[in-house]
Amino acid sequence: MPEPDKVIEVENMYRTLMLASGMKEADIKFPAVYPTGCLIGSVDVPAVLPNATYRTALAGHVPPSVLAESKAPYVFLCQNPQRLLAPMEMTGSFKLYNLPKQIWKQAVHGCVPAEPMEPVAFPSFVGDL
Repeated sequence: MPEPDKVIEVENMYRTLMLASGMKEADIKFPAVYPTGCLIGSVDVPAVLPNATYRTALAGHVPPSVLAESKAPYVFLCQNPQRLLAPMEMTGSFKLYNLPKQIWKQAVHGCVPAEPMEPVAFPSFVGDL
């Protein structure tokens, strides 16, 4: 389970970003529980960029709150979020790993578009960076 202090830290970071993007405090909702050990959905990843490239190349192309979201050395650009109607309990590996094809076949049919708070479509040139 995530540590309570870490949950508060991350929620506060996102609250600040959402308020800066114009959301009202009353419209900001966070989950009561953060699931672990399960597959909850998918995203498309059009590119993975060094953070410095991400910030300079995409300035003016995506909302400032999106650029402020990550301080990691590399940034996975995620778009087109899909959520599973029923999360699938499973264990995986820390970081990236190959999802077994049988699990993918089961999951892909149970996905519906998610409603991100701030939808993002990255410009087509990100694949060339």
